[in-house]
Amino acid sequence: MVKFAECNLNFKELIGNHPRDCEMFYHLIPPLGEADKTFDYTMIPVLCVQVTLFPNSGISIGVTNHHCLCDASINVLFLKAWTSIAQFGNDESFLANGTLPMQELKCLKKSINLTNYVDQLIKARMNPPIPTAYFGNCVIGGCMAMEQSKLLMGKEGFVTAAKLIGESIHKWLTDKDGVVRDIQSFGDLFSNGIPTTTMGVSGAPTLKFYDMDFGWGKPKKVEVISIDYIGSISMNACKETHEDLEIGISLLTTEMESFVRIFEHGLEAYMDSGLSRFSITRSSCLMTIPLAWTSIAQFGSDESFLANGTLPLYDRVVKNPKLDESYLKYARVEKFKEEYQSHKLSCGPTDKVRGTFILPRSVLNKLKIMVSTQLPTLEHLSSFTVACAYVWSCIAKTRDDGLQLFRFIIDCRARMNPPIPTAYFGNCVIGGCMAMEQSKLLMGKEGFVTAAKLIGENIHKWLTDKDGVVRDIHSFGDMFSNGIPTTTMGVSGAPTLKFYDMDFGWGKPKKVEVISIDYIGSISMNACKETHEDLEIGISLLTTEMESFVRIFEHGLEAYMDSGLSRFSITYSSCPMTIPLSPKYRHRKRWGATTHLLRPFVRINPHALPSDTIPAPTREPQEIMALTLLEVSHVSPPATSVGDRLLELTFFDFLWLREPPIHNLFFYELSITQTQFAKTIIPKLKHSLSITLQHFFPFAGNLIVYPTSTQKPEIRYLEGDSVAVKFAECNLNFNELIGNHPRDCEMFYHLIPPLGEADKTFDYTMIPVFCVQVTLFPNSGISIGVTNHHCLCDASINVLFLKAWTSIAKFGTDESFLANGTLPLYDR
Repeated sequence: MVKFAECNLNFKELIGNHPRDCEMFYHLIPPLGEADKTFDYTMIPVLCVQVTLFPNSGISIGVTNHHCLCDASINVLFLKAWTSIAQFGNDESFLANGTLPMQELKCLKKSINLTNYVDQLIKARMNPPIPTAYFGNCVIGGCMAMEQSKLLMGKEGFVTAAKLIGESIHKWLTDKDGVVRDIQSFGDLFSNGIPTTTMGVSGAPTLKFYDMDFGWGKPKKVEVISIDYIGSISMNACKETHEDLEIGISLLTTEMESFVRIFEHGLEAYMDSGLSRFSITRSSCLMTIPLAWTSIAQFGSDESFLANGTLPLYDRVVKNPKLDESYLKYARVEKFKEEYQSHKLSCGPTDKVRGTFILPRSVLNKLKIMVSTQLPTLEHLSSFTVACAYVWSCIAKTRDDGLQLFRFIIDCRARMNPPIPTAYFGNCVIGGCMAMEQSKLLMGKEGFVTAAKLIGENIHKWLTDKDGVVRDIHSFGDMFSNGIPTTTMGVSGAPTLKFYDMDFGWGKPKKVEVISIDYIGSISMNACKETHEDLEIGISLLTTEMESFVRIFEHGLEAYMDSGLSRFSITYSSCPMTIPLSPKYRHRKRWGATTHLLRPFVRINPHALPSDTIPAPTREPQEIMALTLLEVSHVSPPATSVGDRLLELTFFDFLWLREPPIHNLFFYELSITQTQFAKTIIPKLKHSLSITLQHFFPFAGNLIVYPTSTQKPEIRYLEGDSVAVKFAECNLNFNELIGNHPRDCEMFYHLIPPLGEADKTFDYTMIPVFCVQVTLFPNSGISIGVTNHHCLCDASINVLFLKAWTSIAKFGTDESFLANGTLPLYDR
């Protein structure tokens, strides 16, 4: 389903880097839709899109997909195809250059074992490697760094965190036995205790979401909405240069205030001399909008994407009956029909704010020098390691939660033996690369160094693990033998995803937001828009936490900032952090939120939707934000281009059956009216999306979950199935939304489409996996909110999809995408 909408929110506010209300983004993200529960199975939509116009400012494209559909790399592959086809008007370019999804699973039809749950793509880690175009999930969540927060809070907290993360990553990268092992004892992972806080990383700099160009330029901003609720940060390569990292964080307002102070204070010593001590700019990222879409949207076809992109690989190369059975039990499919409820973003007060922090390459290098000086033997020390470590140590100082767990995704494609193709469609990531530590060790003077040590060691362990990233778990209790973590953090996205490259033909995104961090407990990380060498980090915290975080963040960076900058020159759009946030408006915010809150009022055309879907306003109209629904479309692949298809899921996908969907939000700065939006943007996006879906058919399908474990869940596409795309208009301040100051999280939720309700029958439960909402901010811009079920695919495939879409949108065909892209691999 594809929704088209117009929104009156401030486009520039949404794409900013200051703390902003998380809920603002949720209006731009489409829900997947309700599951169809029958006696035989449960059928769930897996993909939906919402394109939102901000009149005369820009548009946003929100994409929602079920995680069982595919992992991030396939999402990127899909987006590459879509953008290529949108650019050229057909899929010729995409087919010539892209990677089509792999449709067979020969590579994974072998016995593999699983040890730790790691959120990293492991296609290349399999033996033999899985093709990159493999369609589905090929990630696992077991690369972890764990430490007591007190060790992360001290002077050496950053170094400690870097050590933990670096060692964990190194372990995984050097594991000679591969990423897949029998799971013998899950408990060993937590032998030092159960983390009280778990963090993860959503996305990766390599995904390059800012490259998603539908033909009107790259995104102004990319947001990973999912970090609002999954406990992760988002990470992406920056829009301007892929060497910088963009990190998105969603925190409670109070947490964000503390985080900002801690974050920036800690970086003062690393800032270049030409910069003010607190002049750090911030923008956030999303990692799950496919590159195919932007390519197709730019060119009007998928020709460009097919020429230059990578089509997804649908081959199921990760088959393992033992692990399938184990993970189906974990997913409790027998009770799935009764227990499954469509995840909905709350557009009411959340007491959280959203913000994004930029860590320039110069600062990252100085942080690495500091860690290497104190830990000369640390084997894995990267920009990712020190960025994660610094944020972790700042959050530890903000919360003082006790035992804290930091976790991040590992892509298993290259880790499998043989490796899985990069275009493998689906999920091929695991989330078990973890670092655990007592918060008091992260809060002290050495907290950053402690965090760097934990993260570095864990990453090194995973990268060098000879036995692979997937093993049998023998004992769950061993993982937390030292206690249960009170705080868990993760990272959503990665600098390699490069979301700021997503250009549908009207330019790159002005801002990218990972909405999911509001509820998954993660930070987002992305390469910055201006340079991919800088990192953009998104955080969502409680208002009080954000106030503390800002102080801690900025104070910690003072030693690293260039001497030419004023200590307190940092501003946050219309909301300077020096102005206390009113208790009346202490809502959950993204890094970049205003001190005021406009409660949303959704105005819907009664002819567009059933009357029972019209929500009641929560305040008087003159006090509330208006979201006018302009059109609801259902976009299908071209008739007879796909036929009825089934894509069986693997154990990589089963992990995400019960997880909330992923929400991503792209802001584009465009000065257009509602009439121009209806005549140019809407037709272009629908046409290019249709061509993109021809190559990424699972996005238009539904997740089918059967009531017994004897029938594996699958993604089913039947001729005529479609993606729901909403088009709306919003009156929120666009510039406020794209800012970097703390902004109420709930503002964003109006821009995010829900997946839709599940259709529960006697035979199965059917759930939509993908939807889109495009929202117009008149004369300011548009937002594109994307929601997808995590079972659909992982981040790399989401980026591939977005590259395809932007290419096709730019050129009007898929020729460019086929010529240069990578088609997905559907082989299982």
